[in-house]
Amino acid sequence: MLAMLDWIKKKPETANSDGEEQPVQTTTQENKDAVEYSMSAFKVDTKYGSKESNRLIELLLTDDNEDLLKTEIFKLFTDQLWKAAWLDILVVELYYMVFALLLTFYIFFLPTSSAIQISLMILLFPLLYQEVKELINNKLAYFKYGWNLIDFLRVVFCYWLLISVMVEHDYSEDSWRGLKAVSLMLSWLRLSSFFRLMPGTRYLIRTVIDIGNGTIPFWSILFYCIFSVGIAFNALRGNTWVEAFTQAYRLALGDFEEVEDAEPYASIGEKIVFFFSSIVLPLLLLNLLLAIMGDIYAQV
Repeated sequence: MLAMLDWIKKKPETANSDGEEQPVQTTTQENKDAVEYSMSAFKVDTKYGSKESNRLIELLLTDDNEDLLKTEIFKLFTDQLWKAAWLDILVVELYYMVFALLLTFYIFFLPTSSAIQISLMILLFPLLYQEVKELINNKLAYFKYGWNLIDFLRVVFCYWLLISVMVEHDYSEDSWRGLKAVSLMLSWLRLSSFFRLMPGTRYLIRTVIDIGNGTIPFWSILFYCIFSVGIAFNALRGNTWVEAFTQAYRLALGDFEEVEDAEPYASIGEKIVFFFSSIVLPLLLLNLLLAIMGDIYAQV
C-alpha cells in the first residue's frame, strides 16, 4: 500500500499577506509557533515488510551520504516501520526466550525427558525452516550478518544434541558437555537481540556490533602476533602446540603466569621472546584496540 510521507514542523513566518518575503519575526508567540505542513514529492511504500519498503531501507543504509540518515523524512519513515514491527519482533524474542529456558531446564534438570526432547524439536523446526528459506534466498550473502550465523549454528548444534541423545550416540563425557555448552551458549547469545527492543540498551547493542565489525582487521594482526610468539615458545621449550599457543594468548592478555608451573623463562632465548612479546602484545596491540573501540564509539 502506497502512502505519502507527511510531517509537520514549526517554522517562523517569513512572508506578509501579499506573499512577499519579510525578515523572520520571533518576538511574538504566534510567530514562534507558526506551522508549516510539508509532504514528500514522491510516493513511498511504507507498508511494513513489503518488498519496496525493504528495498528503500537497503538503499538508504548503503548510501554514502550519512546526512541522508538525519533527514526528517528518513526519521519519519523508520519510526513508522519500527512502530509496525515492534510487536512482531517482541513475539519472536519471546519465542527465543521460551526455547532457551526450556533447553536450559532440559539439560540441567530433566536430561532424560522424552516429552521435553520432542517439544524442543518442535520449537526448533520453525527456526530451521526460516534459516533454510533465508539461505536459499540470499545464498552466500546470508553469512554476511552475525545474527544469521548465530541462528544457523544454534539450529545445527541444538539438533545435533537432541538427535544424539535420542539415538544414544556413544560420545565421551567431555564431548557431551561440550555439545551441551555450545548449544546453551548460542541459544542465550541469540536472545541478546532482545535488548534492541529497549531504548536504553538498543544503542549499546549497536555499538557492540559496530565495534565487532570495525576491529576485524585488528584481530588478524593480533592473532598473527600470537601465532608468531606461540611458534617461538614451542621451538624454545619443545612443549605441545596447544601449550605454546595458550601461553602466547595468555601473555597477550597480560597474564604472565607460567602454564603448569613451568620454570619461568629459564633460557636467554625465552627471556628475549618474553620481553618483546610483552611489549608488542599487551601494551601496543591491546592499547591500539582500546583506541579503535573509542573511535568507533564516538562515531555511533
